[in-house]
Amino acid sequence: LQAFPEYQFYFVGGGPRKAEVTEFIERHTLTNCVSMDYVPREQLSEVLSAADLHVVTMGEEYVGVVHPSKVYPLLHLKKPFVYVGSQDSALGNLLLHADLDWQVDHGDVEGFMTVLERVKAGMDSQTERILQGLSQTYRKQNSLEKLLSFF
Repeated sequence: LQAFPEYQFYFVGGGPRKAEVTEFIERHTLTNCVSMDYVPREQLSEVLSAADLHVVTMGEEYVGVVHPSKVYPLLHLKKPFVYVGSQDSALGNLLLHADLDWQVDHGDVEGFMTVLERVKAGMDSQTERILQGLSQTYRKQNSLEKLLSFF
C-alpha cells in the first residue's frame, strides 16, 4: 500500500482481525492508511458515499456459510467495490452474472490493482447501467416483499 501514495485507504469497522489490521498499519508506518471504528448508523450513508471504491472480503472457509451483507448498501448507492473472495460464492456469482469484473482471489495483488485502476479511470456507461439495475433489484422494498412472500 505504501507504493500507492495517491490512494488513501480507510479500514472502517471491527471484527476479529481489527487489531491485526491496525497493528499492521502502525508497524509498516502506512501513512496513507487509516483504521477507524464502526460508525453510528446515522453516519453510515455518509461514510459509504465518501469512498471511491469499497473492498468486501470473505474468507474461503466461509463460502456457503455466511454472506457479506455489506454489499447491499453499496449496490443501493451504486458504489463500486472489489470483492476479495471466492468466485464460487453467492457474491462471486452475482458479480459474474451481472458482468462486473470486480472479484479477485485472495493474494491476487495484480488483479486488485487492475480493479483499482479501472475504478480510478471512471465507470463506463455499461457499468453505470448494471449498477442502476442492481440498485433496483436489491432495494429494501423489493427484498422485504420477497421475504414476506414466504409467509
